[in-house]
Amino acid sequence: ETEPLAYFPVYDQAKNRYGFTDANGTLQVEALYDSVAASYFCDGVQQNSILVYRQTRLGAIDKAGREITGFGFESIEKFKGIADHHKYINNYDYNKSIYLVNQDKHLDNGFLLLKKDSRLASPLTVLYYEEYDDIIRLKNSLENISEQIQCIVSSETLMLSGNQVNFGQSQQPKLWDYADGINTMDFLQNLNIE
Repeated sequence: ETEPLAYFPVYDQAKNRYGFTDANGTLQVEALYDSVAASYFCDGVQQNSILVYRQTRLGAIDKAGREITGFGFESIEKFKGIADHHKYINNYDYNKSIYLVNQDKHLDNGFLLLKKDSRLASPLTVLYYEEYDDIIRLKNSLENISEQIQCIVSSETLMLSGNQVNFGQSQQPKLWDYADGINTMDFLQNLNIE
């Protein structure tokens, strides 16, 4: 597989939008975007995915201009200050370099790497994700790994056997929410201490 060609942002004054050209100046991605990552102006786009903004909503497109993600990652932008922590950014740089050297597909917003992967535990600075095209497939997948999951965070009621909470509540357990579904008091009372 060859290294992806560098693309560079180009501003279309008539449309008041950004698109992308290749190194020869040939338009490759139509000017449809309100903003692009500032680093693209100096370095160009080296990876296969391109981060773009529609209004203030972050999304990703491929080099043919097709959407890879929807436009909705703006909610994590408020956490970009984490990149000022030297240990965090060292991990970010390390993981990003591994993905680039191995030509692993990933999304990068400058402080968080998103990678399509079915593993549950991701390295620091990386968020693994999966896509599902129907809710039944998602439910079956979650049921199959229910012993490995402490809780499911969702705005949808999935009616699963595992502990399900709404967004923003995963780190705010109630007294009756037991880690790994084990009643702590029952566990302690049934210990055989000699």
